[in-house]
Amino acid sequence: MTGEVKTFMTKEHLVQNKTRLAYSILVGGVLNFKVEHFQIVNGYSNLYWGWGAEDDDMAYRILNKRLKIIRPPAGVARYKMVRHQKRKPASWAKRSKLLRTGRKRAKFDGLNNVKYKLIFSHEDALFTHFMVDIGPAPKMI
Repeated sequence: MTGEVKTFMTKEHLVQNKTRLAYSILVGGVLNFKVEHFQIVNGYSNLYWGWGAEDDDMAYRILNKRLKIIRPPAGVARYKMVRHQKRKPASWAKRSKLLRTGRKRAKFDGLNNVKYKLIFSHEDALFTHFMVDIGPAPKMI
């Protein structure tokens, strides 16, 4: 399968000298998928709640399906990240375990098992706004 996934950078993704990514598979922030590629990787995992490691899990899904990560030049595609609270170190053990099991879970954890209830939808000229209830966080997180 060939295809590409576009990712857009923010200055927080760059190492101290601000000229290269902190690590090569970094896809956190904004991603642009073709529908068929998002379906091929089975979307995002449903087990990550809050901040941390969900983007690395997605990067592995992309690479395991042999899709190519494309990075447009920063002058063309850039955004400002909303400030957020960093996750406490104690929770990283759980996230690391999830990340290690990501390849096995990718087949059954994602689009094909997501559960939600549609609260409302509103169609606008440029977008459609969906409000959904995804229920409580899984017990393991």
